[in-house]
Amino acid sequence: MRVPRGAAVPSGLRPGVGDCSDLVTKKPAGYVFREDLQLDRVVSEVRGQRATLRKRCEEVAAGHFDGDSHLPVRRELVTGRVP
Repeated sequence: MRVPRGAAVPSGLRPGVGDCSDLVTKKPAGYVFREDLQLDRVVSEVRGQRATLRKRCEEVAAGHFDGDSHLPVRRELVTGRVP
């Protein structure tokens, strides 16, 4: 199953948001807002690289999230039957 169009990892988030903060840091696909992060630098970089950042976040989501793995759970929730 493909990742839905428009799905992406967040480009800016607080530390400890699921596995996304690690993902954003490791891939690099955005910013984790820690105390030492200079927000003026972030704003400048995002404005200058908006299209690149958007594409990178979409690519990371497509390579990381697998919709097929969720189908059995979704089917169970909808039908009430365990496969």
